Amino acid sequence: MATFDYLPDQVYVPLGLIDQADNLPPRIHCHAESAFSWLHFSDDLERAQASGRETLNAAN
Repeated sequence: MATFDYLPDQVYVPLGLIDQADNLPPRIHCHAESAFSWLHFSDDLERAQASGRETLNAAN
């Protein structure tokens, strides 16, 4: 798990730690501008340039 001072109330959990990650599809790609140049996603999910907090909170 990871937490960041500039993102209070958020906890990040690497999906590799979740036993049933296949049942938890992503809803948004956060910090997309910081992605590795070789990492490509072929889905049509929103790409946020920072935290996806507002998008995820609005969906709930």
